[in-house]
Amino acid sequence: MIIPVFGFSVGHEMAGLVWTQVLVVAAFTLPVAALSSIVRGYAPLLLAMLLLFAGALSALISAAWLHSSSVWMELEWVKVYYALAVTSAAAMTIILWQYARRKTAATRMVAGIAAVLVLAGLSLFPWTSAFALQMRLSRQKVDPSSIHIGLDLGRKWL
Repeated sequence: MIIPVFGFSVGHEMAGLVWTQVLVVAAFTLPVAALSSIVRGYAPLLLAMLLLFAGALSALISAAWLHSSSVWMELEWVKVYYALAVTSAAAMTIILWQYARRKTAATRMVAGIAAVLVLAGLSLFPWTSAFALQMRLSRQKVDPSSIHIGLDLGRKWL
């Protein structure tokens, strides 16, 4: 009731709100549920979550320190969505397979394969494919004659 009182329209923002909820489920809820279904107890779950958090944090810090993530700039979303798609597909597979068949060793193998796919895909994903995907999904077409190549004088570290 507060949103309409202050003049905001929920209808215009509904697609963004739904997409945000889909991303929250895919990025956090599904992986935690999958990890919870393949560990034996609460302590191994906390240890696995702590190790995953430390690994992700160290990857972000090292990427910022080495300036390796700035190469992709506006195309970084392609790598993020690739990792999210592989992770959520593996998490759904693990959850469904674990509760349907109770094959913990097999679902742990799926988790390991998914981790390798994410790491290998992020490091081997070609920039040209990301650019082609960006161009295909772009609403506004770019006129190639308007593109100019020059030095980026704002980057002093280069």
